[in-house]
Amino acid sequence: MEKISFCVTYYNQESCVEKSLSSIFSMDIPCDFEVIVGDDGSSDNTLSEVKKFIDLYPNKIKVFVQDRTENAKTINRASLNRLNIAKQATGDYIIFLDGDDHYCYNGVIKKALTILNNDKELIACGANFKYVYPDGREEVFTQKLIEGKIKSTNYISNGYYIPSGAILFRNILTKENINFLEKINNFDDNAITIYMLQFGDLYYTDTVFYGYYQCPNSLWSQCNNIEKDILNAMDYKLITMMAPQFQLEILKRQYGALKALYKTKSILHKSAAKYIDICKNNKDTFLLNLFNWNEISATQRFKAIIDWNLIKLSKKLNILLYKG
Repeated sequence: MEKISFCVTYYNQESCVEKSLSSIFSMDIPCDFEVIVGDDGSSDNTLSEVKKFIDLYPNKIKVFVQDRTENAKTINRASLNRLNIAKQATGDYIIFLDGDDHYCYNGVIKKALTILNNDKELIACGANFKYVYPDGREEVFTQKLIEGKIKSTNYISNGYYIPSGAILFRNILTKENINFLEKINNFDDNAITIYMLQFGDLYYTDTVFYGYYQCPNSLWSQCNNIEKDILNAMDYKLITMMAPQFQLEILKRQYGALKALYKTKSILHKSAAKYIDICKNNKDTFLLNLFNWNEISATQRFKAIIDWNLIKLSKKLNILLYKG
């Protein structure tokens, strides 16, 4: 019998547990399933709230706590937390839920299973979503996507977006795959989807399935526009490491951010300071040259100019000329 693994991550989100877990158990799930909770060392009552659901569904929920004394300085602890519980998943299918988000339509999982069972070339079935704001407002996300099968390359290069929490994936996360992803430590949202799309195409349904909470204190919401461009541009290198076969498509997806940084290279250093070590670790010489534009040599500037022109030509000609 088929089985789904719902992988839910929390960190100090006691007020969110009831809504997120209830949204799983209220769904129409026509097969066996498990809920694997990864807690990132919460200091509030998150685990106590999860315990209430364990009491109600004792054979359905497993909890794994990530000690905050280990890897305490790791920037992307959320990725490590997510990968840690992915190791425990025993389902044929897997879906990731951030603790402050929730599911809002009960029939999508049943529909997704039918679609995936009827087309073995598909790796995933994704659905539409809505933004949920702290003041209670909700806004359905709109984009130029129509219901049906989407080639992986088209999804990536056209900049389409479905939160990974709104996508049911076939579980191809073997121990070997997870060990590889742990080394990169970038298993978050777009990175999850693009990595999985190496193994098949995606089916999209316009049904609003996922409530995506817009946390005012998130890393992203606190970034200015330059920092958002930096994070998106850094994704080019990071996600390419995860999915090298999509290098051209990922470059096209992040082209706008790369262009913005090239145009503002002379004033980047202050905004980029906290990202320099990451770029050094990833050997991202193009971004490093932009970040340090006022200090680098004429030779390094010339290389950055050549790199930028190769990026432009790659996008224009749809041929990968810039290797990164």
